[in-house]
Amino acid sequence: MRVEDLERAIANQNLLQSPAGWIIAESGEASVNVDFMATAPRDALRMLEALIDWSVAKDAKLIDIKLPASPWTGEALKRSNFKTKEIAVLSRPV
Repeated sequence: MRVEDLERAIANQNLLQSPAGWIIAESGEASVNVDFMATAPRDALRMLEALIDWSVAKDAKLIDIKLPASPWTGEALKRSNFKTKEIAVLSRPV
């Protein structure tokens, strides 16, 4: 995350803020794609509820979220009726 990423999200109205945290999301014709979410374990469910409300207001039919796996994000996603699957991100030194 760079300052430029945040500035672009603000300029494009892709920054969702709530008392539970904030999300950078891009909305397309029928979907919302989330690549960054900042929240605390106790607020994750409320943050996802805010995301759902925001997505409905944008007429989205699908929300796609890419987040690091943790017990509390997984639990909040499942409680919000998201289908979850883990992916692996592989790297090596160059």
